[in-house]
Amino acid sequence: MQTRSVRITTLTLLLATPLAAAVFLWTLDRRAARASSSVDRLTTHVERMRDALAEIGAAQAGYVAPGQLDEPWFERSTAQIAVVRSGIAELRPLLRSAAAATALYAVTASLDALEAADARTRQNLSLGQDLMAADVVFSDGRNMLDGI
Repeated sequence: MQTRSVRITTLTLLLATPLAAAVFLWTLDRRAARASSSVDRLTTHVERMRDALAEIGAAQAGYVAPGQLDEPWFERSTAQIAVVRSGIAELRPLLRSAAAATALYAVTASLDALEAADARTRQNLSLGQDLMAADVVFSDGRNMLDGI
């Protein structure tokens, strides 16, 4: 009897081990797929924000380009700043570390500073001070964009 119970126990263990391994590997694969999906979403948001920042730089340069109408560039810049703001809001729930949250807070502060520089540029342009506006765009504005 003991021999038979030992055989049944051994057989059960031999059959259960691959099954347990399969369940473990399937669970591991699902976790990896979720992590990969999260990284893909994060990458998509960051790339969209990067492209919007490049557009902001181009729009701000268009503010002070001779012979250009300012209004289309203002609208373009405002729209791209909104894209970056929405990207920040979409990134917030995807981040898991405290360092990432701190970095996102720094990006938000830099974006606020960029908007303030943009407002100064627009004010200088409305006053006819094109050189002052260009100085803000190519010094403060570029520094903020590079920082972000």
